[in-house]
Amino acid sequence: MDIKVHAIYFAQLNGHGPFVRVVDPSVDLVKTNSYLRGRGTLEKIMGVIFDWMPAEFEFILGEGSRIVSTTEADAIVTTLQATYKSKHVHLVADRGACLGVQPIWLQTMGATAKVLLLKAPEGGGIMTRCCARILEESEEFAGNKFNEGQCTEKVLSLGGDADEIWMGSCWRLEVELTGVVGGGWGSLGEEIGEKEGEGKGEESCSESSEDLLFAIIA
Repeated sequence: MDIKVHAIYFAQLNGHGPFVRVVDPSVDLVKTNSYLRGRGTLEKIMGVIFDWMPAEFEFILGEGSRIVSTTEADAIVTTLQATYKSKHVHLVADRGACLGVQPIWLQTMGATAKVLLLKAPEGGGIMTRCCARILEESEEFAGNKFNEGQCTEKVLSLGGDADEIWMGSCWRLEVELTGVVGGGWGSLGEEIGEKEGEGKGEESCSESSEDLLFAIIA
């Protein structure tokens, strides 16, 4: 059986600044694990000394956000909290080449959420998908069970009236990439240069820089 493992992981530094992508979703972590376990003693020592790993197995992305500083991000959050009268405002900084590999899935547990696009390359944007959860009768289990209901989609882009959207009551919120710009990224990896060599874009996830900034407000 051919098993592959890919991860989507974001982190924030000490509760300040935006959440930034930490793990490259195009890297198969099973292959990385096999490589690490198969190294000889000398290769292990050299890898530790020089903090080096072949590019095809390296899954940790660079340092913190470069699209917005921590001070700027905190100021944006404060402004949005006042504007939308909500304490639950989170900024997300991402790379289009990474988002195009896998969408971001968030379990919002039925909360009403707003997605606000703040920065994007010219001609690019994001698509949000809000999926409800419905209670249905189940023949497999005694009683009822929850199933995914209807999903509502909305494309957000800058320079128009669609840069923000209230998603309503979502059980799962998805954020995908949409649009094509000079850098080569498009919708859901169609033009993404992935590390596995199947992409068509100019930059892979790890080679790219942050070019998307959006806020999730609940």
